[in-house]
Amino acid sequence: MGEAGRQRARTVYDWAAIIPQYEALWAQLNEIRTAQAKELKPLPHPWPARMDPFHAFAAYPTRTLTEQTVLGLVYADADTALKRTLAYRKLAMVDFAKVVLPSEAEVQAVLQAAATGPKAALALVAAIPAERQALVFRSLAWLVKMGVLKVH
Repeated sequence: MGEAGRQRARTVYDWAAIIPQYEALWAQLNEIRTAQAKELKPLPHPWPARMDPFHAFAAYPTRTLTEQTVLGLVYADADTALKRTLAYRKLAMVDFAKVVLPSEAEVQAVLQAAATGPKAALALVAAIPAERQALVFRSLAWLVKMGVLKVH
């Protein structure tokens, strides 16, 4: 390749030339998206096979679960919450993960702790043996996702 060809390859195809073009494209797309966002309205009856992702994921969390996150029961009592949780564990979409989920006794301990009122996440796992607390703590997010616990 001649020197002119090498120079052209560097000025056109080198990452130093390509990345600013991508950044300009992203900025342009963001301007278009921002300008048209005011006109977007959620569908009244979205088609389940092709759901609007903003609608489908609207209930997903927007913050991280911390030790200070205050959680409480969604249901009136721990027994109802436990029954619901055990029913969820039988679902195929949950059952495959049983090796990383807390035991029934651990779930019951968390739900009993939450039954007396909203508490910090760390307090909900305080009665769990130390070697299992991290696993059960991570499972609090699953209980929130499944609608058994809620963030206060």
